[in-house]
Amino acid sequence: MGYRAGLNVPDARVEFGERGHRVSQGRTNKMDTCDCNLLVVERYNRSVGDWLDEEEMAAWRGLVDVSAAVMGALEAELVAHHGITTGDYGVLARLSEAENSRMRMCDLASALHLSPSGLTRRLDGLVRRHIVTREPSADDRRVMLAVLTAEGRAFLEQIAPLHLDCVRRYFISQLSRTQLRNLSSAFRSIERGFMSIDSHG
Repeated sequence: MGYRAGLNVPDARVEFGERGHRVSQGRTNKMDTCDCNLLVVERYNRSVGDWLDEEEMAAWRGLVDVSAAVMGALEAELVAHHGITTGDYGVLARLSEAENSRMRMCDLASALHLSPSGLTRRLDGLVRRHIVTREPSADDRRVMLAVLTAEGRAFLEQIAPLHLDCVRRYFISQLSRTQLRNLSSAFRSIERGFMSIDSHG
């Protein structure tokens, strides 16, 4: 089925096969999947509305594809060497930067863009490994805190060099200093957009 910018063309399979190949008289002529989807999209352009142009699509797909590739490579190495996911690493890193190495569960979930139940599931494995604990707040016993243990901090210090090496190898080293600055600027613009939406939401 053809996809573009998160939308799909319901009957795209009529003209194109399951993998985006043009079907004609019982034969399949291989075409690039992206090209096929773009051709299908042209047929529906008027009825659906404005699609992303080539520059917009390149930026969007670049973000999606590169993010998945970099994070996938990073996670593969963390799991292989230390049995920990990038999501778990994110928890440890956030807690290590927090005052007294602890955060309210709601604040940690927000920082990691997780639902409360999603954070609970993520913490379960870390708690079993004794690198994070859950403790009631001394100020309000109804509030639960996620706390990085001494064992957890030692573990983070052990795995941080591999994480840093992967970030440099798969991401930083692929870009010039100018590209890094431009990318950082673009990300800040997107962040400001979200902040503006939240403030008016």
